[in-house]
Amino acid sequence: MLLGVACALSGSEVLAGVPPAELIRVGLLDIEKEATYAEDGNIRETTLEYLREAVPDVRFEAKVYTIPELRAALRRGEVDLFISSSGFFVEMWPVGVKDLATLVSDDFPDPNRCVAGTFFTRSDRRDIRTLEDLRGKHLVTTNPSNFMAYQIGAAEVAKLGVDPDRFFGAVDFTRNDIPEVLRRVADGQADAGVLRSCMLEAMRSKYPEYRGLFRVVGPVSTEGRCAYSTELYPGWVVAATKQIAPQAAEKIVKALFAKPPEGSGAYRWSVATDYKRVNDVFRRLKVGPFEHLKHPTVKDLAERYWPVLAALLFGALAWMLHWVLLKRQVRLRTAALSRALGEQRRLREAALRSGEEVERLTRLGIVNELSCIYAHEMAQPLTSIGYLAKTLELLTEREAPDRALLKNCATRIGTNLRSAQAILERVRGYAKAPPSRSAPVDLRVLLDDVARSVKNLAPDADIWIEAESAPVRGDALELRILILNLLRNAVRAVEKPVRGRSDPVVRVRLFVEGDRATLEVRNRAARPNVETIAGRLRFFSDDALEDERARGLGIGLLIVQTVAKMHRGEFRYAYVEATEEAVFRIVLPALRDEAPAGEA
Repeated sequence: MLLGVACALSGSEVLAGVPPAELIRVGLLDIEKEATYAEDGNIRETTLEYLREAVPDVRFEAKVYTIPELRAALRRGEVDLFISSSGFFVEMWPVGVKDLATLVSDDFPDPNRCVAGTFFTRSDRRDIRTLEDLRGKHLVTTNPSNFMAYQIGAAEVAKLGVDPDRFFGAVDFTRNDIPEVLRRVADGQADAGVLRSCMLEAMRSKYPEYRGLFRVVGPVSTEGRCAYSTELYPGWVVAATKQIAPQAAEKIVKALFAKPPEGSGAYRWSVATDYKRVNDVFRRLKVGPFEHLKHPTVKDLAERYWPVLAALLFGALAWMLHWVLLKRQVRLRTAALSRALGEQRRLREAALRSGEEVERLTRLGIVNELSCIYAHEMAQPLTSIGYLAKTLELLTEREAPDRALLKNCATRIGTNLRSAQAILERVRGYAKAPPSRSAPVDLRVLLDDVARSVKNLAPDADIWIEAESAPVRGDALELRILILNLLRNAVRAVEKPVRGRSDPVVRVRLFVEGDRATLEVRNRAARPNVETIAGRLRFFSDDALEDERARGLGIGLLIVQTVAKMHRGEFRYAYVEATEEAVFRIVLPALRDEAPAGEA
């Protein structure tokens, strides 16, 4: 009807010879056909009728589009002026559009905050009171591209930190049929619906059967005539494209601002200045100018996540620096460890050499001890050989020597020579070959034998022995030297009086406790000083030798300690103040299961 009137007027002007009016192509959206704010009319239609009257020298030609069709028409330059939601206007910014006026009312006088989204459900649905209660529910609305209904509502859901596309169980769209939205919620085909604010109140007035049937979900404000569930945004916008002449745009702006308030809400036109929040809705939903965020490029990801990427890069650089420093530290520590191991190896080799030297010296000391012992033993065969040699000399001076006697002397000389040779071989064999310390040996047999030898060397010594069988594993010759040194040192110590009083008794005990055999030698002796105790197991100089022997700490104690360690035993020393006695103990592993071989 409006288009017919406009055509008839333009035809009459041509026939009357009046210059044709300037043509302004107006684009209107096909959404919300039933009503807008006013209960008795459509604001878009009444505004267009007002402009035709207020600007008579401009011919307004209106055309209704769907949202995709109007987008395409604006890109092709086929529209000069359009009335749409603030969301559609912002979406068309790249085309080069300019807002001329924004609709306000007495209830919403701020042009930057005059429209919102309203979630609603049946009044009897007690399980749905907040937006969170809509999670997984069935929603119905008009159009996925309707900014003032679905998109504002979905952005409010996105503020909860969830994806609106996954928040609802299902979302149905009615292709801009508003009564169908109410019918589906009323019939229970959907759990809830979402429309533009004040639309629910306008539809209640138009369809009385719905009065009292619905309730707003999560109302942000209930002041005024309309309740709503979301943040407020700019509402309807009159916008111009770059095709319109500036003079025509100026006339339209003046006419809109001069338009008197309309309807019960006193609707009028003003100027909005904050469209950033509209842009934020698109960014949250990743639609419109931010559609690319659903399929981000490398650049988009870099711009969006640059703090994370910077942190990762910093972490990588820090890790690389840490790795370099750690590698350097490992290299330094490895070099230090290699040096330490080399030093340890050198010290170990030196210790082994020292141990070998000590063992060699000990063996030489033992050989020296053996030489002293066997020198005494060899005195008998050598003396006998001497006497026999003298006898042979006397027999040869006779005119008729006794041949049987000569033969007997020769035989006895050979026997004594073999005896002497055997003694020498025993000493040489020990010096050449390493001893075997695994043979069973009874310390009691060795102790009795050594005690007899010492008694022969020192007839005045009084040796008291309390001994039991004490089998051990070892070298009988070395153990004999060990016992010999202990007894000889003790005997030498008691030869000199202590504080003017003599006590020639040497007390010896040999006993077995558990798996240990203990040989204990006690003798009266002067108390050694600290230096003597500290150095009692070292080689003594010739000047100090006699003094140390007087204290019962002779040179043989070093041999005693070494032999004890070679047999996995211990050498212990103590001094008893009460009795003025030096106490020496040798503790060796006892042998229980095998019979000892006895004296070697």
